Amino acid sequence: MAMQKGEADVVALVTSQVSPSAVDVLQSAPWRVTVVKVNSIPFPTRGGMTVRDGADTFTKLHVWTLTQYAKVVYLDADALVMAPIDELFHERGPFSAAPDCCPPLVFNAGVLVLTPNGTVFDDLMAKVNEIGQLAAQGEETLKRTPYWLTSVYGDQELLNMYWKDWRPLKYGYNFEQATYAVDKGEDHRDRRRMEIYTELQTAA
Repeated sequence: MAMQKGEADVVALVTSQVSPSAVDVLQSAPWRVTVVKVNSIPFPTRGGMTVRDGADTFTKLHVWTLTQYAKVVYLDADALVMAPIDELFHERGPFSAAPDCCPPLVFNAGVLVLTPNGTVFDDLMAKVNEIGQLAAQGEETLKRTPYWLTSVYGDQELLNMYWKDWRPLKYGYNFEQATYAVDKGEDHRDRRRMEIYTELQTAA
C-alpha cells in the first residue's frame, strides 16, 4: 500500500514468475490494484546451489524504487490485514518495522513502513552484490563472513544491518503464531495476547 496526495493505492510488485492468471485475480479485486512489474532479485548461489527458502526475498527491495509515493506500507504476501492500518502512513522517519517475536531485538521484514528512495535502493543492491561476490568464493569464505551475509532469510538480516536506527511499530502490526511459543512464562504470554487483541480492536 502506498500513500500519494492523501489517498492510499494498493500496489502489487509482480515478477515474471507470477502467472497472467494470478495477475488477473489481483486486478479483479473489489479495490483498484496497481500492478508494477519488476525483475526478480534472486538470492546469490552458494557453492553452485541456490538457497531455496530465501531464493526471492530480496525482490522486495524494489519497494524503495516507488518514488512517486511519499510513504509506503509494505506487506509480505502472507500478511493478513485484520483491521485498518491507516495510521501507519503517518509514521515519522524513513523506516519503521515491528519487532520480531523472539530475542535478539531485531525487526521482522514482513511489514515495513518506509519512504521510497532511489539512493537507498542502490545502496541495498550493492550489499546484495557483495553477498554474491562472497558466495562465488565458496563455502569456506562464507563461514568467515558476518551472519547477515549468510542467512537463508537474507532480506531480513540485510535490512536489520542497514537500518540500525529503525523505529519500532507495535507487535500487533506483525503478529506471528510463534509469539505464543516464546518461553517467558504463562503470565507474560497472557499479557501479550491481551495487548495484541487490544491493539487490533483499537485500530478498528
